[in-house]
Amino acid sequence: KTFVKKTKSVMYISEWGPFKKIFHKNSEGWEKMHESCIFFVKFLRDYCLKHNYEFHIMGRPLDVKNCKKEVEFYDNCIGSKKWNYIRTKKSRSSSYDELDKHEIIASITSTMGYESLSRKNKTVIFNGRHSYSFGFPKKLANDGPFWTSCYDKNKLTKIMDYLRTSDDKTWNACLENYLSDLLIYDENNSIIFDRLKKFEDLRKELII
Repeated sequence: KTFVKKTKSVMYISEWGPFKKIFHKNSEGWEKMHESCIFFVKFLRDYCLKHNYEFHIMGRPLDVKNCKKEVEFYDNCIGSKKWNYIRTKKSRSSSYDELDKHEIIASITSTMGYESLSRKNKTVIFNGRHSYSFGFPKKLANDGPFWTSCYDKNKLTKIMDYLRTSDDKTWNACLENYLSDLLIYDENNSIIFDRLKKFEDLRKELII
């Protein structure tokens, strides 16, 4: 990917609804969905204030009506000040461009959190929903250098301090231990196109 100068900021990838009806009917599932989000967002906001970082939330809905509801949700969680709402354009590439702008990316279970790691962005994962473990189906520990499943501010602070203070060489060396088990960044989808070409060449040979 093209080098982009990072801003001194943390961006959380929102997974706010509107949720499927199952969450409305299942109070435990609904509460767990919100519990992890509220805990994590409050922690990130406080960490950013302490270390003079900007705090951004990348919104999920595309329609304006639900964007307003999403902003209201986070205003109720952390207040209307000291954070910025980001609504990317409809193209997926604009979301990737946004990921690359920020010094630290934060995610719970978003696929884009994994994609952020594949792009070698410093990324913290909080698996507070206790559903699928981080790295699933690969079995990883509940805690690691950039992820945790624990509602523990000290552990999250340790992770954030590591991401904030590590240089790119240190971070990339750490990431290499896990990246092949998570998601491989393949610019322009060269791997799949190469395999498709080989398949097409083989098909032509068989026809001949």
